[in-house]
Amino acid sequence: MSCFITNSSQGELSERIKTLISASRELKFLVGFFYFSGLRELYEGLKNNQNVIMKVLVGLNVDRTNYGLIEYADPETSLTDNERTQRFFESIKKS
Repeated sequence: MSCFITNSSQGELSERIKTLISASRELKFLVGFFYFSGLRELYEGLKNNQNVIMKVLVGLNVDRTNYGLIEYADPETSLTDNERTQRFFESIKKS
């Protein structure tokens, strides 16, 4: 099922997303801005459905923490871009 949820007068967006988390296998978000502090609103729902996969595509701006996830020093200069990318994704899965 595919649907878009937008800001509307039907209540808080966080409440609608919390409801969807409990019945979802995957959540995809397309947002202009993303801040990790917003995950606090979704924590309980995510904790109760640990199998849900969440993907966030950010358009314009992210907070410094998110930006720093890909801006880190790696002492291994012999890695290819593909290997470096793979390691990055593996580190996110572990965190």
